[in-house]
Amino acid sequence: MYTENKQLKDKLDYGLCRASTLGKTQSYFLKFSSASATVAPFAFSITAKPEQDVLVQQLLVTADKIALASDIRVAGQSINTSDSNIDLSAFTVATKRNTYVGIAIAAEQECLITGNLEAAGTINAGYAVDAIENPPTINSQVKCYDKVFGMGSVSVGAGASAQLTARAVRQVILRDLVLLNTSGNAEDLHVSSITVSGKEMLTGASGSEIPLSIFLATTDRNFGLDMNFPILPSQPVTITIRNASGAPITVQGTFFVENL
Repeated sequence: MYTENKQLKDKLDYGLCRASTLGKTQSYFLKFSSASATVAPFAFSITAKPEQDVLVQQLLVTADKIALASDIRVAGQSINTSDSNIDLSAFTVATKRNTYVGIAIAAEQECLITGNLEAAGTINAGYAVDAIENPPTINSQVKCYDKVFGMGSVSVGAGASAQLTARAVRQVILRDLVLLNTSGNAEDLHVSSITVSGKEMLTGASGSEIPLSIFLATTDRNFGLDMNFPILPSQPVTITIRNASGAPITVQGTFFVENL
């Protein structure tokens, strides 16, 4: 099960606990270059480079349009463990999920987020970071890079069902699931199935469903959304969503994960 000491454990595993940070209280905010996307498909690319060695911690994203990331990279390595895109609503200031990254990087190593907005708009982001000394190599932190599992997006037709699908590219444990409706009302959307490598994760009578709204990023993560289910490379994840409204609604999603 998830423990609130996970962040501290990550630091201790790599010799990066608070006691080893410079001055013990020197925390910063690593700012990204903002980007405006004005022409379809409204692609963006934002970057950040620290001026000193830091421990990259929580990621926060702000955008005036719905954003879907094709990749999130820290020092050249992706934190995405699937073959699909990442719902960035999981990283907004309103999120109640744990967005901790926990990767140490040297000065001038680049952080990168690429993707698309749903329409013309602007996006920016930042990491909370701690100053550190002598960060370990990126290769020695390979397990720290298992952070998210993008589920991409899908348009769910009026009165119809559709599926979010993705495959694992690394072995991980699926934890918190975040879903977002980019239009319409979440109350009109229902999750009828979640399968991991063919195994159904929902239980109950045939035809029963779960409201999509309980998987929104603003839902308290202690509400019981931690799946704690392992998945191996190439294994699929499928989420089936039913739209009870009279108009199409686009849904996107992502899991937070841990290394296996």
